[in-house]
Amino acid sequence: GRLSLLEWDGPAGYPADGPALVWLHATGFHALTYRRLLIDIAAQMPVVALDLRGHGITTLPAVPGRTRVHRAYFGDVVTVLEGLGRPAILGGHSLVCLVGFGLAGRRPDLVRGLLLAEPVLVPQRLARLFAIARAFGQADRVSRMAAGARRRRAVFPSRMAMLESYAGRGAFRTWP
Repeated sequence: GRLSLLEWDGPAGYPADGPALVWLHATGFHALTYRRLLIDIAAQMPVVALDLRGHGITTLPAVPGRTRVHRAYFGDVVTVLEGLGRPAILGGHSLVCLVGFGLAGRRPDLVRGLLLAEPVLVPQRLARLFAIARAFGQADRVSRMAAGARRRRAVFPSRMAMLESYAGRGAFRTWP
């Protein structure tokens, strides 16, 4: 499979050794979701936005219930950062911020800083409980967020039906 990403070069004259923002989207979103935000940031610095496994047009395998996605994300992002050729500020939204925290701690040679939007921080004891519940197929009983994600519709009869379903709801209430 392939990892899909979007790139903005940043402003003219930006130093070749200056950092780039590498953006990771929230679960259930994709890189283009953030294009308005990222275009504004690209006026200041180069930006790379990834479509993580199971999202957007990335074709790397992500089998629900069988792929340890955050571990896979970690490896995918390390590969991108190592190939970047410049330091990175790792940005992300929601649960995927855990990948950013992990990379900043384990690979400070690749991550100069973090830019996190609504990071989900799970206390260690709850993370263990959730891992055990997930192993026994009971994650929905432990986490309302997991139960809500499982109820999300995956297929729509048309693009218009999908837009109508999300417009004005939840996090999308304020989105154009």
